Amino acid sequence: MLALSPLLIRTFAQTQSDSPVPSPIVLFLLPDQTVTEPVVPILVAVTLPSELSDRYQLSDIFVFADDVFIPVSPLAEEPFTDLQTGNLVWLFFGSLDLSQISDSHLPNFTVSLLSQAFFDPVDPSLSSLSPFDQLTLSASLPPPETLKETGEKAETSSGQTGKSPSEGEATSTKGRLTPSTSTTHASSKNLAPEKATAQKAIAKDPKTARKVFEQEIAAKALSNAKKNPKSTAKGNGMVITVGAYPDVLPADGKSTAFIVAKVTDEKGNPLPGKTVRFSADGGKLLVPQALTDETGVALSRVCSEVLKKGQRKVVTVKAKTNPEVQTQVVMDGNLAQVTSANYSTHISFAWCPNLNAGSNGVACSQGGEIGGGAQVEFYIKQNIQGEFYPYFWINFIKVLGDGHPRQVGLSHPGRNSGTSGAYCRPSFIPGQEALFTSTVGPGDLTWTRFHHGNVTVVINYTLARYTPPWEPPQMVTGEVSITGTARNAVLKVSENSPPLLAWDPDNPPDESRRTVIFKVESLQSGNITAVVRIYRAGRSNNERPVKEIWVEGNTNQNIPVVWDGTMDGGEGLNYAERGLYAYDIQFWLPQFFSDIDEDRKVSPYMTIERATDGNGQQIFETEYYGYDDKGTEEEHDDEHIYFIRWYVLKCQSAQYDNDGDALIDRDGDGWIKEDWIDGRDDDNDGLVDEDPLGWDEDPPDGIDNDRDGLTDEDGPDPVNASKGEIILYDPDLEPVKTWDLQSLLCLEHNANDGLVASLEGVRHGVLVPVPVSLMQKAGTYYFVLRVWDNHANLHKDHQVKPALEMSAKWKTPTLLLSWAPMRQGQQFGINPGNGKPQSALGKRLFPDLPVPPDQLPPNDDRDAYRKAKVIVQVWDEPNTTKTVYLRLFDPDDPSAPDTEEELPIDSNDEIVQNPEGGISFIRRIGDNRSDGTGIPSSGIFETSKSTDHQVIVNLNEKGYGMAEAIVILSRQPGNNFKVAGAFEEVVRNGLHIKEGTQEQALRVWTSDNKRVPEGNEPDIIPVARATELLTVWRRLHVEVDSMGEGPFLFADPDDRPNFWENDPSRDVPDPVLTALEKAMLEAYVQTLKIQPKEWNQPSTTWIHAFAGRLARRDYCQSFRQSTNHPDFWAVYVIGIYELGDEVQDERSPYIFDDKDDFPTDWDNDPNQEPASIGESFPFTTTQYAQHALVAMEELRDVAVQHNFTRDQRIHALSCVVAHEIGHLFFLDHSRDIDPQDLMWPVHVFSDDSFEAKLKDVPMKWKKSDIARIRERKYPGD
Repeated sequence: MLALSPLLIRTFAQTQSDSPVPSPIVLFLLPDQTVTEPVVPILVAVTLPSELSDRYQLSDIFVFADDVFIPVSPLAEEPFTDLQTGNLVWLFFGSLDLSQISDSHLPNFTVSLLSQAFFDPVDPSLSSLSPFDQLTLSASLPPPETLKETGEKAETSSGQTGKSPSEGEATSTKGRLTPSTSTTHASSKNLAPEKATAQKAIAKDPKTARKVFEQEIAAKALSNAKKNPKSTAKGNGMVITVGAYPDVLPADGKSTAFIVAKVTDEKGNPLPGKTVRFSADGGKLLVPQALTDETGVALSRVCSEVLKKGQRKVVTVKAKTNPEVQTQVVMDGNLAQVTSANYSTHISFAWCPNLNAGSNGVACSQGGEIGGGAQVEFYIKQNIQGEFYPYFWINFIKVLGDGHPRQVGLSHPGRNSGTSGAYCRPSFIPGQEALFTSTVGPGDLTWTRFHHGNVTVVINYTLARYTPPWEPPQMVTGEVSITGTARNAVLKVSENSPPLLAWDPDNPPDESRRTVIFKVESLQSGNITAVVRIYRAGRSNNERPVKEIWVEGNTNQNIPVVWDGTMDGGEGLNYAERGLYAYDIQFWLPQFFSDIDEDRKVSPYMTIERATDGNGQQIFETEYYGYDDKGTEEEHDDEHIYFIRWYVLKCQSAQYDNDGDALIDRDGDGWIKEDWIDGRDDDNDGLVDEDPLGWDEDPPDGIDNDRDGLTDEDGPDPVNASKGEIILYDPDLEPVKTWDLQSLLCLEHNANDGLVASLEGVRHGVLVPVPVSLMQKAGTYYFVLRVWDNHANLHKDHQVKPALEMSAKWKTPTLLLSWAPMRQGQQFGINPGNGKPQSALGKRLFPDLPVPPDQLPPNDDRDAYRKAKVIVQVWDEPNTTKTVYLRLFDPDDPSAPDTEEELPIDSNDEIVQNPEGGISFIRRIGDNRSDGTGIPSSGIFETSKSTDHQVIVNLNEKGYGMAEAIVILSRQPGNNFKVAGAFEEVVRNGLHIKEGTQEQALRVWTSDNKRVPEGNEPDIIPVARATELLTVWRRLHVEVDSMGEGPFLFADPDDRPNFWENDPSRDVPDPVLTALEKAMLEAYVQTLKIQPKEWNQPSTTWIHAFAGRLARRDYCQSFRQSTNHPDFWAVYVIGIYELGDEVQDERSPYIFDDKDDFPTDWDNDPNQEPASIGESFPFTTTQYAQHALVAMEELRDVAVQHNFTRDQRIHALSCVVAHEIGHLFFLDHSRDIDPQDLMWPVHVFSDDSFEAKLKDVPMKWKKSDIARIRERKYPGD
C-alpha cells in the first residue's frame, strides 16, 4: 500500500479522535466553503479504521450537490495507509459545474454538498456501514458576460487538478460482494443524510448518471486495451481501438463486461457516427452493432457463459469498422458467481378487452389469448437497502411468432428513446424499493398483424452498480419472456350472403340477393368502421368500385348491409346497369394503445385479370365452342360447350423461408430483415440490401443476393389457387350450376390446370360443358369465375381468401350454327393454325382413321370419320317451328398467300400490281383439293347431296329448339369449309363469299353487303348466321426402326462403333422426326410415331452394308409392319449402318476405293468421297411398300469430319430423315447452292465442303412442295 502524505495526517487523526468507537469517515477536503468560479474541484477522503479493515470493504460512494449527482473517480487504484493510525484512506476527485444548480442564476447562493460511502461486511451477519459528510458552499459567480472567460480558466484548473472522469484508470474484479441485511449510519458533524441521496439524484437525472458511468467504464476499458497489441489498428484514414472492462468475468451466465471501441482519425480527433460491428467467439454478444458518439466511442456488452468450476475460457471479441481489431475477455469458472436476489422481474401483456371503456378497459395478462393492439410491460423491482443497481440497459427485444418467417424473429436492439427505451427512469419508494419500467409498445410489438397462434416476447437486459473502488462495477445480464396466443379480429361473412350481388333497375331483385351480412369476430368488444365495396363482375382490370357503403357497428354482432342499386358519382340517383356485382368488405377496429386491427374479405395475394391481346385490348369472354351430343341419339345428355377465355391468375409470393435463414441478423445491428433486396439502403446504415427478409431474398437472377454462398435458392414462391369454381347465372340472374374449376380442361395448356398461378400471371381458357336444358331461356347468361388463394399462412385466421370475382357473359342469338364431330373418337377441336399469320381460325377436324384399318371393328362406321355435323339452334317464340335454309361454302385458304412464292399453295389467288407500285393479293374461294373419292372438293350435305340444304327446328315451351345437318368433307389437308343459314330462303340464296382481302374471302356476306355474324357477334336483320371456319388436317404415322448392335470389326479404319461422341453405345440410333414434324405442320399434317409402339423396333438385324438397292429394299420389307392407306397415311423409315454398293441416285467421278468390302460405295471414306446418307423407295406396289433408309455411319463420318456438335448432329439427322420421307411424297431435290429447304441434296456437290452445310438445312418445305403434299391422296400415290 502507499503511505499517506504527512500533510493529511493531522486532519485524519483529529477527525478520528472525535469518534468514541471505530467508524469509517467521509470528509470533504476540497472545495473551500466560499467559491467564486463556475467549476469547483471536488476532493473527498474516505477512511476505514484499521480495526475494521479485515471485516469491511468499500462498495460504493456517491457525491451530490443539491440533488445533482457528481461523478468521482479514485485517485489511485489502491487505498493509502495513514502512517499515524494505520487506517485505510481513499481519495476521490471530481468537479462540480455550478450552472447545474437551480439557483446559479442568482448573484449569491448556497450549495449543499453531500458525500456518502457504503461499506459491505465480509461476514453477512454484520451490519452495513454508511458514513457521510456534508459541506455548505457560499457561491458568488461573475456576471454572465465573463462566464466564457471563467469557463476557460475552470477548464485549465480542472486539467491541473487531475484526470476527468472519462480518463480514469481500470481495475480488475476481486472477491465476492455480499448483500446486506441492515444499514447503520456513522454520522459526521451531526448532519442529516435524508436531504440528498444516491437514489434521489439518479431519479432526477438517470440519463446523465448512466452516461457518466459509461464514461468511466470506457476509460477503464480503453486503458485495458493497452494490454493487447491487436486492440488498435489503422486503415482508411481511421484508427480504431477496442478494450473490455472488466476483462475477467465469473463464468456464471450473468456477469457482463463492456466492450468499448473508440474511432478517431489519424490525428486523434474523434469520429462520431461511425458504425462499429462487434462479434465474439464465446459468451453472448448483447450489442452486435453500435454507432460512435460525439467522443468517437461505441459501446457493446458481452455476457459470460456458464462453465464448470475449474474451467476457463478466453473469448475473443472483435470490433470492425474497416480495419478490424480485437480484445479478449476471460470467463473463469473458479470466480464466485454473481447473485441477484436483491431484485425481481415482472412481465405481462397489457391489452384492452373492452375498447369502449377506455383506460378502465385495460387488462394485464400473464399469457393466454390476447387480441388487438397489445403491448408488453416489463419492470424490475429492487431493494435499495441492499445491492442497488442504479444503471439499466435493454440489450434487445425479440418477438417470436410461430408458423411463418413474417412473424418469426422480429428483433430490434434496445433504444435510447421510444416505447422500448434502453434506459427507463426508475421510480422510488423512499427507503424501500426502486422500480424500473420498460414497455414494448404497439409500434414495436404490432400484435394486430399476428396470425392466430403463439407469440413469445423476449427482453434481454443488463443492470450495473458500483462496487469498492479497487473492484470493477458489477454488471449482470438477465432475460425475461412471456408467451401469449394471438386472437386478433377476423372478418366472417355470413353463409346467407350471396356470392355475388344481383341488380336489375327495371325489376329490382329480392333484398336477400343484394344484402351482405358479416361479423367481426374478436376477443375485444368495441366499435368498428367498415366499408362494402361493390364492383362490376364484368369489369376491366384495375377498375374502381361503383359503390362504397360505409357502416359502423360492434364486434361479435352481425352487420347487414343492403345495396339499393345506386352508384357513387353523378347527379341525383345514379342506378347501376343490370347484371352481377362482386363485393369486398374491409373493417377497422381502433385500439387503445394506438395501432388498428383490421381484416378484409378479398385476398390481397391473388387476383383474377382479363388477358390482353397483341393490341393491348383486354379479353375475358364466353365463346360458343360447340355442341356435344355424346355420340347418342338421346338429347337429355347433350351439352353446349362454352370456351371461357382468357383469364389470368396472378398470385403474390407465399413468402416461404426456403433456405432457413429468417432469424439471421446479417449486418449485426440487432435488427432482423430490415434491409431487403430492393437496391436501396432501407435502414440508413450506408449499406444496401445487406440484411434481407427471411424469405424471397435470393430470386432467380444468377446472383447470390443474400450473400449466403448459395445462388437463386430463396426466390419468390408463387402458389396456385387452392380451389376455384365457375358459377352459371341464367338470364334471370339466378345461379343454376357450379363447376369445379380443376375439373375443366384448359385449352391454353391442354390440361386441367385452371388453378395454376404465378407472380407475372398465367393465362387460361377453359371449356365448360353446360347441359342443354340449362340454356334454353333467351337472354344473357353469366359465367362467374371464383378462385381462392393458397396463402392461409399469411392470413390471421389461417383460412384461404377469395380473389375478387370476375364474370364473362354470353347472349343467346336468335340463330346459332356450329360445327360438331360426327362420332366418338373423331379428333375435333380448336384449329392451332399451320404457323402462318391468321391461320389459327375456327375449328379443325381429322377425317382420317385414328388407327390402322385392320385394327377397327368389322362393323365400324368408317365413313363417319369423314363427316361433320352442323348444329342448328334457335331461340325464338315458344312452341313454334322454324325452317333454316343452309349453304355450304369453300372459303379461301387462310394460310396463303402473303408472299409471291406462296402462290403454288393457293394457285387460284392472284397478284395485282397497284398503280402506286405496291402489290395486292386477290384471294379467291374454291381452292380446296379433291381427295379422289368423287366428293366435290367443296363438300356436300349428306341428305341433299348438294351445297344447299334446309332443316326444320321445333321450339319448345321455353322458346328453344335444335336440329342438325351432316356434311361430307373432302379430306385433303388444308381444305376449308363454312356453313351459313337464314330463316328465309331468299336471304340464304343471296349469301356469298367475296374476293379480295382475307376478311372478304373468309366471311359470308348477304346480298345487301352485310357481314353475316358468327359466334358471339350480334344478330342482323333479316336473321342470318354462319359457322366459324372448319379446316381439315391429316395425320402422318411414321413407323421407326433401327439396327441393333454390331461387331464393328472392319478393315476400314474410319468406321466407328458409336454414332454420338463420348457415347459407348454400339446400337444404331433411331431416326429423329423433329424436322419432319415441324415442316409437315405447314401442310396441315400432324406427324405421329406409329402405334402400337411395338412396331417401332430399335434392334433389327445388324448388317454392315448392302450389296445393292434391291437388298436394301428387301431388308426394309422384312421389318415393316404398317400399311399405307388413303384413310391412314403411314410411312416407314429405318436407321442402318451403311448403305453399301451401287448407289445410283446420281453418278459421281469422285469415287475412291477405301479398301473395305464395298470399294465403290459413297461412304465418305476417304473424306473427299461423297456421302450418300439416305435412300428412299417412294412407289407402293402390291408386293412392296414405300420406305426410307438413313445411313448412320455415313452421317457420323460427315459429322466428325466437319466437327459437328451433338445438337448439330441431331439437327442433321432430323433433316436427312425428313428429306427421305419427302421423297415418299414424290418431292424432288432442290438445286440451290445453299440449303433453302429440306430437299437440298448434299451428295450432288463435288466440293467436299458442302457436307458441312448439313447442319444449316432449314426445317421447312418450299412452297411448291407444300402444295404437292396437300394434293397427295396418300404417300406413295
